[in-house]
Amino acid sequence: MSQQYLDALFTRGSHNWGVSVILVTQHLFNKELRVARTNSHYLVLMRNPAGALQIRTIANHLFPSRTAHFIEAYRDACTKNFGYLLVDMHPETPEEIRLRTNIYEQKQIVYIAKMRRSQMLARNESFLETLCNAKKVNDLIRDATDEQLLCLVEICLNILKGRVPLRTQAFE
Repeated sequence: MSQQYLDALFTRGSHNWGVSVILVTQHLFNKELRVARTNSHYLVLMRNPAGALQIRTIANHLFPSRTAHFIEAYRDACTKNFGYLLVDMHPETPEEIRLRTNIYEQKQIVYIAKMRRSQMLARNESFLETLCNAKKVNDLIRDATDEQLLCLVEICLNILKGRVPLRTQAFE
């Protein structure tokens, strides 16, 4: 496949012609794939022991300030057989949910950077306080933003995983 054809497919094809393009490759950093790589909305990365340097390079390119988080998410997602990490680079995707796995299963996993969690909770503190005192919880949740819902999910996961100790009074 020529580089010119591939470039046209990933620029005009995917954006103007309404074509979905799927490219399967073992090496993302061929010079012929630069345009395809930068115009992709999704990358699906699978375990490849020979490609460890590629994973680090992708982490440096896409998440320069959170390289360790990216590599940790990749390792966790690829521990089981046929595991994968979905890197969502779509422009409308919230930053907090760009790294996912198990996207077709009931228990989708989203990798949220630890430093982003506390910032996200701090930004939504008033929403969480209102939720605790709200008479119409369903209305409040229905009207919540994506980030506010992510805060609730994070809190629930921390409680379920035992990361947040609960007092017995909390259940009374």
